[in-house]
Amino acid sequence: SLEAYEWLAKFHYKLAHEDPAHREQHLREAIKTYQSLTEVDSKNAQTYNLIGHIFTELSDLEEAIKYFQRSVNTDPNYV
Repeated sequence: SLEAYEWLAKFHYKLAHEDPAHREQHLREAIKTYQSLTEVDSKNAQTYNLIGHIFTELSDLEEAIKYFQRSVNTDPNYV
């Protein structure tokens, strides 16, 4: 379900900040989970924005920009 994907992604994101030794691994798991969510709900601009934010935390600005752009393309009014 959508709620399960969201819960799991948030869980990995929270672990990334509580477990600095495995930060990157948890952030990448959060990205994978959010990407799975976009396969179920491709019209959710917030999900693309969250993926972009996590890529920014990983200093992968090229990927971050792609997802921020997908967010805007999905819903130009999403802020």
